[in-house]
Amino acid sequence: MSGVAGCRKFVAMVVVALSGSGILVAASAASGAAAAGGCPGTAYVPNLIDGTVSVITTASGAVLAPITVSKGPGAGVVAFTPDGKHAYVTNPLGGTVSVITTATGAVSAPITVGKVPYAVAICPARSAHRRR
Repeated sequence: MSGVAGCRKFVAMVVVALSGSGILVAASAASGAAAAGGCPGTAYVPNLIDGTVSVITTASGAVLAPITVSKGPGAGVVAFTPDGKHAYVTNPLGGTVSVITTATGAVSAPITVGKVPYAVAICPARSAHRRR
């Protein structure tokens, strides 16, 4: 297992459940995430057919305006940074990943990653990836 390192620090738990229009992803971030201005109290639902992500206020169930992450079909899986400030969304049909700034809903230019990116995972800290 040379070169393979595991993440040892628990930072966030992601709960995934099927939803009528996509996959509901609700993040329970580490204690510092809420204080750092992350995304507590929201759920992100990727809408594969139209390339958007719906944001739901979990306390009220209110759905905010969808965030477009790809041109045409594409929003796949969502993963949050440990501080909750960014959400990475796969765009399987476009071969890209988009980054949403959770405080503003702004979306980065798509990051080309390869054919049909199915999932994304974020490790908590660079120091957790030491080679042995």
